[in-house]
Amino acid sequence: SELQSPCNLVCRLLLEKKQTNQYYCILIFSIYIFFNDTATTEIYTLSLHDALPISCGARLSVKIRAVDSASGELVSLAKAIQQEGADFLTIHPRTRHQGYWGVADWDLVKHVKEQVDIPIVGNGDLWYATDALRLMRSTGVDAVMIGRPSLRNPFLFRQIEELRAGLTAFVPGASDVVQHIRCLAELAKTALKRRPNGPEGALKEQIQFLLRSVPEPLRTSLRLRTMRAANVSEILSAIEPLSDVEQLDLAADGPLRLEDSPLNPTDTDLSMT
Repeated sequence: SELQSPCNLVCRLLLEKKQTNQYYCILIFSIYIFFNDTATTEIYTLSLHDALPISCGARLSVKIRAVDSASGELVSLAKAIQQEGADFLTIHPRTRHQGYWGVADWDLVKHVKEQVDIPIVGNGDLWYATDALRLMRSTGVDAVMIGRPSLRNPFLFRQIEELRAGLTAFVPGASDVVQHIRCLAELAKTALKRRPNGPEGALKEQIQFLLRSVPEPLRTSLRLRTMRAANVSEILSAIEPLSDVEQLDLAADGPLRLEDSPLNPTDTDLSMT
C-alpha cells in the first residue's frame, strides 16, 4: 500500500530509539515514534507529510508530553515539529514520569503557543467544563483535547458548548448517570458479547470512571459492589444506590472539587461569544 514504506520507516525509528531511557512520543496514524530527550532534531528529523499519500488530503497532527527538564526543550521540539510539516500540535503538559499524578502545568502550553505559528491544542486535567474555557483563555490555545474527564462526565462536551454559547450549563443528576450506565450496559452486551471475558470487564471500567464524581464514603462502597458483581445484571443492581445521591461533582464549575485542576476557578465570565 502507499503507506507501507512510511510505516516501515516509523517502525525502524521506534526500534532504534527504544534502547534509550527517556522518550518523546509522537502519534502518526496510531503509530508511536519515540525520540530520546537528548536527541538533536538535526539527527532525528522526519518530513511528516512525506508519510502521507499525496491523494489522501489528510491533516497531520502530533501530540507530545512535557519533557522532564526545561520548558525550552519543549519549545524546541514544537518548533521542529512545525518545521517538519505538522498541521497542528497537541500538548499534554504533564511529564512521562508524572504519569497520572500531579497537576498539568498549563503555563507550558502557553509558552509553546507563544513560540510557534501552527494551531495548538491544549490538554491536561480538564475535569470540569469551566476548566476547558479557562485553559483557552489563559493560554490562547486554538482548541482543547479531553480524554479521561469525558469518561468521568459524559455530559462534559454538552456543558462546554452551553458555556461557550453563554447559556447555563446542564447539571447532571444521579438519575442521568444511572441511565447512562444502563445504556452502556446495553451497548456492552451487544458489542462485546463475543469477548473472551464478556462485557462485564469493560462495563466495570467505565463505571469506575463515572464513580469519581460520587463523594465518599459511597464511592468506595459502590466500587466494591460493582467489582464483586458477576454479570451485567448484578452490576446494574450494584449501582442502584447511586440513584439516591443528592449531589454529584458534575456541575460545570466542579462544586465539590473532587478532582484537581490547574489554576483557581475565579473566571466568572465564561461565555465565548
